Amino acid sequence: MKFVKFLFVNFFLICLILNVSYSEESLPGNITQLNINNWNYWQESNGVSKPTAIIGGGFFPTSSSRVVYCDGLIWGGYVNDPDQSKPQLRAGGVTYSSSMQPGSKDITGLDKIYRYRQDAPQLHDAYLAMEAMDYYGITIDKVTPLHKENIFNNYVENRNNWPSIAPFYDRNRNGIWDVDFDEPGIVDSDQLLWYCSNDFDDVTSKSLYGSPPIGLELQTTIWAYKHSEGILANTIFKKYKLENKSKFRIDSMFVGQFIDTDINDVSNDFGGCDSTLNFGYGYNSELMDDGYENVAPAVGYVLLQGPIVQSEGDEAIYNFEKLQNYRNLNMTSMVVKPTGVGWADPDIHSYSGTIQLYHLLNGNIPQSVENQVIPFREHNEQNGKPTKFVCNGNPDTGEGDIDGQFNNMPPGDRRFYMGCGPFTMEPGDVQEIVFAVVGGQGEDNIESVAKLYEAVPILHDFWESLVDWEEPVGQAQSIDKVDHDLGISEFILDHSYPNPFNSNVNFRFVLFGDMDVDLNIYNLQGKLVKNIQHEILSAGEYEVSWNGSGNNGTSMPAGVYLVSLKSDAKIQTRKIVYLK
Repeated sequence: MKFVKFLFVNFFLICLILNVSYSEESLPGNITQLNINNWNYWQESNGVSKPTAIIGGGFFPTSSSRVVYCDGLIWGGYVNDPDQSKPQLRAGGVTYSSSMQPGSKDITGLDKIYRYRQDAPQLHDAYLAMEAMDYYGITIDKVTPLHKENIFNNYVENRNNWPSIAPFYDRNRNGIWDVDFDEPGIVDSDQLLWYCSNDFDDVTSKSLYGSPPIGLELQTTIWAYKHSEGILANTIFKKYKLENKSKFRIDSMFVGQFIDTDINDVSNDFGGCDSTLNFGYGYNSELMDDGYENVAPAVGYVLLQGPIVQSEGDEAIYNFEKLQNYRNLNMTSMVVKPTGVGWADPDIHSYSGTIQLYHLLNGNIPQSVENQVIPFREHNEQNGKPTKFVCNGNPDTGEGDIDGQFNNMPPGDRRFYMGCGPFTMEPGDVQEIVFAVVGGQGEDNIESVAKLYEAVPILHDFWESLVDWEEPVGQAQSIDKVDHDLGISEFILDHSYPNPFNSNVNFRFVLFGDMDVDLNIYNLQGKLVKNIQHEILSAGEYEVSWNGSGNNGTSMPAGVYLVSLKSDAKIQTRKIVYLK
């Protein structure tokens, strides 16, 4: 698999060298990105999060640092097919490829991926240009009016052709999608992606792990919030709606998340999990990757809502409501796969891969024999104790089984297999599984993991707060296509990083025309602290830094400051936090 990554990475570099990018033609319907906050997350309509010409599926913060090579939902269970002498183990989902084909079994025309922003009707030229730069992989001077029109018109087309089975705000409360009144949306998100896929094609299903189709349909919604700082600025949410459209019961079913984390340099990563918080994470083994100055991110996958099972006296969350006499399953296993360990990823294109994946979902070492169970073992002071949670510990506090310590493997590439089960799916049953993907950005690798630990309990509380969320009412604002030249006369002050900071903070801004700019630091009382820039600049991207000193050179006290970018009558401001 490392060789496959090598090919993808070098293909992407060749594209950059030759200035190969998507043409000015309309955006393809099978690939898009979620990019409204500090994440840049790519997605294809068959579930794969790693487009072929991109060197990763998830970048954080924004496009400065790759943290996810690819990820996807995985599953396995025993199908009670009466044509078989005994229940048959079948597995599928998305890892480096997909067992799913785009579209729905019952509804035609759902073979694309849909994307919408709640502020689409008000999008001005600067944001369209930024999105065009990101999507087409070009610099600001290469952005054309047609590029921007394509971005905007794609939002219009998706809004006007939004599938009735996708999440939307039923603003007139009539129970159906009304294109003249309703709008796409989910729990007050600012941007969302939605697509539908199924495993009914025999060839596609067997192409992953050699398993015949089960008869599953998967609706996936991915969303984020337009925050410039805070935990929601660093988080995307993934909600999977899995339906058994076969005629057979599926017993001992497990679902989970596959993740290949590549924290910048793929050769020096660590990983871990916390079974008490339902999450796994990846991070750099070194304080900072060479060539990625001031960026030392970590990434965590948090199970917010597991499948439901009957449980007298309990209550579960399902479809943003409380369901009595059920409970949500917690994470039941988390396997960290290091480079060089004595077992391999499940075999691609072979039924042995089905058996191996099911072992991993159960938290056991993958074997090609169904009934051969070999447990993982801890590598800390209690070395040898069986566990279903590999590297279950906190590197910030040093508690638990820490990757790289004792008999754990040295730094290298890391993959993760999260499991959640078992449960039964009768024909027609629908299960929902929700994950949060959160980025942590600290001054070094361990502080970034600590940021994840701060975020996870808050994300669990946030998810609980969405129960019985009230949809907006009243007619939504309509938007129309544009076919004219959108002038460039704006600028954007992008996110600051690291934020909070204790030595230096970097400011990135983009000018969409030549202009006279002032970049200043103010305290919360509005007093000028530092003039960073005052000059006429040409269109382009800029990045400057501040070391926490005032105009007289003295170090400023710790606290909250405002960075302000001004040109003529226009001004944009962001908060930064100075720590000492």
